[in-house]
Amino acid sequence: MRKSPIKKGGTMFFLVLISIMVMWFFINRLIQQRFKTSRRGWTWFRYENNLFGIIFYTLFVAYIAFPFIYPNANLFKVMPFAIASFNVLFSIEQFIYKEDEKLYIHYFLDASVWCILGVITYFFFS
Repeated sequence: MRKSPIKKGGTMFFLVLISIMVMWFFINRLIQQRFKTSRRGWTWFRYENNLFGIIFYTLFVAYIAFPFIYPNANLFKVMPFAIASFNVLFSIEQFIYKEDEKLYIHYFLDASVWCILGVITYFFFS
């Protein structure tokens, strides 16, 4: 009898992943309706201050260099926390410079979801 390539906890991981994504979608819609925020586009990040641009590109280069510094590291476990750090940075910048647009709420929600996904990924794939 042939064994399945998916581990025993793999199905549970996908169920948790799908449920988190569905909750994220509905919470995002609720925030958009409640706070009357505009939709975010799929454009590349445009920073409002040079300091935030320097921090963003430093974090980006550090994430790209990470596999060369630690070749045995599992990037699948690191990626959600890297994306969460980017979203926290975006949230702080939006709060400081464009508080009236209230997009910082969306970025903070995204950062929270990525942190939760990172913790779940760490526990399921350790």
